[in-house]
Amino acid sequence: MTATDYVEFRAALESSKFIVILTGIGLSTMPASAVAYRARACANTWQRLDAEEVGNPDVFAEDPSLVWQFYHHCREQVLKARPTAAHRAIAQLSSRPEALKRIASNATLRLFTKNIDGLAGQAHPYDASPSSQPIELYGNIFRVKCTKCGMTEKNTDSPMCPALAGTEKCFAEPQKPVSVIEEKDLPRCKQCQALLRPDVVWFKEEIHHLERAANLISNNCDLLILVGTGLHVAPCSIFGELVRRRGGKIAVFNGQGAHADRDAHFRFQGPCGDTLVKALRMEGEV
Repeated sequence: MTATDYVEFRAALESSKFIVILTGIGLSTMPASAVAYRARACANTWQRLDAEEVGNPDVFAEDPSLVWQFYHHCREQVLKARPTAAHRAIAQLSSRPEALKRIASNATLRLFTKNIDGLAGQAHPYDASPSSQPIELYGNIFRVKCTKCGMTEKNTDSPMCPALAGTEKCFAEPQKPVSVIEEKDLPRCKQCQALLRPDVVWFKEEIHHLERAANLISNNCDLLILVGTGLHVAPCSIFGELVRRRGGKIAVFNGQGAHADRDAHFRFQGPCGDTLVKALRMEGEV
């Protein structure tokens, strides 16, 4: 990218009326954050499992012990992660009207994330409006859902239950056999005592809020900003097409592969904490 790219992107920002930001795993620089994304990033390295063998409702029904140990490991890793400068910059735009007005004087902004690490929400100021929080398309690894009554709640306990304590060591030692935990000792619902599951989207399951996002974009969005993800990855490919039909513009900020998104009007390759912050003129502020 050149200085001209930044100037033209800022001009598009200023003239926009409805901005949608969608973030992906490239936004989070710590491997732990990438680990959490739909259990894809690290499943192949643990016990030689295929990703579908972990993030799959059928497998959970058959072997909840295995799945819960994997997600316990992911939770332990993500607990060590912190929001990046890019997280904080996006949070400022989403939660502080004056910050958005400075770069897009007449725009509305909506924030969606494909990440399940919760870092996008963690970056928001404590006094931010709940409506400014990111809409999580794939759920949150620190939210659990009852398999019987459907109750959901946030849970950052480490570990979630005594039986999971120490089982994360199996991940660091692939040759070590996986523990077998009885179902009664796995995380249970406080209301009905049934088995809990991670409240994340698994293979074969519908993406949360997908219709809402698609309608919002097709009816309103004139600038789609992808951060840490690209147009070739679903649902970005769908969203990109909807924006193009409206005559809107697309910007991609991604550490790798941004150059491949040839349908984007603006492409910025490099650490999102550098490129995005520079594009938004927020250096030294986040």
